[in-house]
Amino acid sequence: MRIFRLCHTCPFLSSAFLVSRRDQSSASILYLGDTGPDDVEKITQADNTTYSPRYLNQLWEAMGPLVAADQLKAIFIEVSYPNERPDNLLFGHLTPNWLLKELNVLRTYHSMEKVQIIVTHIKPEKGAREKIIEQLKNGGNSLFNFIFPQQGEAIWL
Repeated sequence: MRIFRLCHTCPFLSSAFLVSRRDQSSASILYLGDTGPDDVEKITQADNTTYSPRYLNQLWEAMGPLVAADQLKAIFIEVSYPNERPDNLLFGHLTPNWLLKELNVLRTYHSMEKVQIIVTHIKPEKGAREKIIEQLKNGGNSLFNFIFPQQGEAIWL
């Protein structure tokens, strides 16, 4: 297992876990905790300047070779809010647009069609789940294999 840093309303951190088999397949799954997009997550320094630690970008760079080798089988990643949620109210979470932007960074390494994207941590606001599913399906243009499990549903990879 390998652990990566993520921003959850920086400077507060979250983690991503890469779990890999130790056989010839080297099949891996990636599980992300809460995270905000790199373009939103900023750290304010003592001199009041801000910067983004680019933790998601670092994660995608590390995952690129696994995608290219067809070893990354699934990504568990949160999409908490529909696209209508303003960036300043994301509090370290993703929307469908932000997820698609991040996944397109990973797609520069190789096709993502074989990687299952399991969408987690949808907030229980009325209609949010349906909106998020629609927004991801409309924006993903079949470039991504999204799975939207129900609470408590088993997933077999």
